[in-house]
Amino acid sequence: MPGAGAAWSFGIRPLAAADLDFARTMLLEAAFWRPDRRRPPAAEGLADPRIIRYLPRCGRRGDRGVVATVDGQPVGAAWYRLFDRSEPGYGFVDEQTPELTVAVDHGWRGRGVGRALLAALLAQAGLEGVAAVSLSVEIDNPAERLYQSLGFREVARAGGSKTMVAAVTGADRPE
Repeated sequence: MPGAGAAWSFGIRPLAAADLDFARTMLLEAAFWRPDRRRPPAAEGLADPRIIRYLPRCGRRGDRGVVATVDGQPVGAAWYRLFDRSEPGYGFVDEQTPELTVAVDHGWRGRGVGRALLAALLAQAGLEGVAAVSLSVEIDNPAERLYQSLGFREVARAGGSKTMVAAVTGADRPE
């Protein structure tokens, strides 16, 4: 990570099969985002079926993602997946609305990387005719402000989490 005052820029590219190890790392970052709580070892966290189900699989229907890089090194990722009603995700709305996961390496948070990832992913969703995207966010997660600024609105609340949905603009929906 650059020091104070250092110039840097990041790029956004599609998530590829070669990024799956990084996606696993980002999935753990998203699931265990709280700096004040114990983070389980990677193998333990990824063994939880409630978490591993969010790992993207390139080529699977409904899975799309993007990666942010700085000097060719990945620093964040965002993706969405479709879930079935029989096995819904935390932010499940319906079988046509993919659920989003986003995470940025701790050292790169607060620099616009997450916003750029989400904007790129929402643009991709629009090109693919996706009408809306959902997510689940814990009520005290500061990322909720980012989601709201990108058009996500609360549609449900359960326990300590909210389900939020954003309409995708520019979606070229088939007639």
